[in-house]
Amino acid sequence: MTEQIITTAKAYLSDHSKVVVIPKKLRRKLGERNTDLFIVKLDEQQRIVLEPILRQKKLEKEMET
Repeated sequence: MTEQIITTAKAYLSDHSKVVVIPKKLRRKLGERNTDLFIVKLDEQQRIVLEPILRQKKLEKEMET
């Protein structure tokens, strides 16, 4: 997997969750409409990986259920 550093992200606590702000530059690169839902993964180096779920895939999954 190739990595590209975009910028740093600000994080803060909200109730019982930690919120990480996705920078505007990255949101635009991914497509604003496609960044409302993510799969959260942990890789072999214990890094958090957020994989955006494209809106079309989300709609297809909803239609299946």
